[in-house]
Amino acid sequence: MIAGALQQRPVDDRPAANEWAGSYPLPSVDRSNRLARLLVRLALEGSPAELVEDAQLLVSELVTNAIRHAETGIRLNIDLAGPGIRVGVEDASADPLPASCPIGVPGDGQEHDYGLGLLDTLADAWGWERTAAGKNVWFELR
Repeated sequence: MIAGALQQRPVDDRPAANEWAGSYPLPSVDRSNRLARLLVRLALEGSPAELVEDAQLLVSELVTNAIRHAETGIRLNIDLAGPGIRVGVEDASADPLPASCPIGVPGDGQEHDYGLGLLDTLADAWGWERTAAGKNVWFELR
């Protein structure tokens, strides 16, 4: 019985360290960025360095935006069910993402507003949806 269940599991090249995939409540404080990056790095242990670095950068941007704009508690969701990673950052604000907003360009003197531009550049897919509690902004990397 157990042997049959083990044989039916999908094969994944990543190590079994993926017990780090899951959902984590985070406080709306700056240090949550470090915790989110750590959790993503642990979930992607054994993955290519570029994937890990991009995921850490993007989760940091999403957490920063949630802290700065939503000013509510945050929930980090890490899903490794597919060939890459899907990361979502939920907050309790129902405010939608702006339809358009200025996106900073390195060297323009701005110290913020790079997040959506980074998502467009680095993520294979990204978006947002309303949730029962507010909204979830997510990205996928493969």
